[in-house]
Amino acid sequence: MRANSSIKTTYIRAGLYKPLAVEKACCMNGDKSSASVDLHAIDSGETWSYYPPDRYNSAILDGQSTVGHSGRNGGNGTGCAFSGYKPSNIKIIGLQFQNYLYSAFWVNTGTGLAFVENVVHNLTAAAWGVGAVSAMCAPGTVIKNNYIYDVAYTGTELETRADCPGGISGDIVSGNIIKDSCTWIKDSCTWPATPGFGNDQNGGDCGAIHLDDNISPASTEVQVENN
Repeated sequence: MRANSSIKTTYIRAGLYKPLAVEKACCMNGDKSSASVDLHAIDSGETWSYYPPDRYNSAILDGQSTVGHSGRNGGNGTGCAFSGYKPSNIKIIGLQFQNYLYSAFWVNTGTGLAFVENVVHNLTAAAWGVGAVSAMCAPGTVIKNNYIYDVAYTGTELETRADCPGGISGDIVSGNIIKDSCTWIKDSCTWPATPGFGNDQNGGDCGAIHLDDNISPASTEVQVENN
């Protein structure tokens, strides 16, 4: 279904999957890390979904990470489940993600992204620019009705940068349950120990829902509601 295929929807049947990692994928802000699926502009329009006859969140993608660090040192396991650079109209629906280092869904630059009705838990590493669901320069992104818990860094992360047309305009974060984010800070005695719980580059600037809009003119019509 990848690239120029006319088939743009993949249904994942119920079960536990431990996919091989694509190395040096577009996962992490400013760096490369591994990902289960690495998306690009040619992949635009794809949907990755649970199989309707099965129940929601019955297809489980496992990144096999058991150890995570703060900063960009990572740990073991795969960095992101889905990562991407310039894909648009990507939809991730009704899946479950566990034991990744950084993110279930991480995209740098895109439009019309949707991450809905998913479960994300047990992410192990904290680093600036990542979150359980993270989109940079992706106007029209919808993060809705997800259950996110036990994640080392932020639950959702929406950001802009200087060369970011559209910014985070029209982004929606709605109906999500985010429980026990920033677990690295709570367990900051793990390696590396950082006085004061660190800074924004190594996991210290953290929260359940994070928005960062530094473009001019500012992004508009951003909605955060009923979480």
